[in-house]
Amino acid sequence: MLPYGIKPTALTNWSSFPSDHAVLFFTLATGLLFVSKKLGLLAFIYTTIFIAFPRIYLGFHYPTDIICGALIGIAIGLIANQSFVCNKISKPILKWSEKAPSLFYALFFLITYQISDLFNSTRLFLHFCMEVLEHII
Repeated sequence: MLPYGIKPTALTNWSSFPSDHAVLFFTLATGLLFVSKKLGLLAFIYTTIFIAFPRIYLGFHYPTDIICGALIGIAIGLIANQSFVCNKISKPILKWSEKAPSLFYALFFLITYQISDLFNSTRLFLHFCMEVLEHII
């Protein structure tokens, strides 16, 4: 049974496994853990209480969707903070940011916006493109 105010069609064509919200927010919490243990712990608590549990309660995800999303997010956060990954990826990006700061910051803004939006606008645009292609072909 869906909670009050949720339309039955809200979950049509919905892919719930794994939870993209859990992946994103647990990755961010893991990254914060490397900056500050206290801040990272608060981020994990916040993510669990205000991101993960409500998505289960509202019927958007099963608990396993959230658990697997959290595990994937934590793994990404741990891998991304390894020195060999940081050296291979961040050094060229930082050099590029010094060579072309205006282009770097414009693209960095777009990328971080898409991450915060969970690539929703990109998904909608690609869905629109697919529909147009179906009508053409």
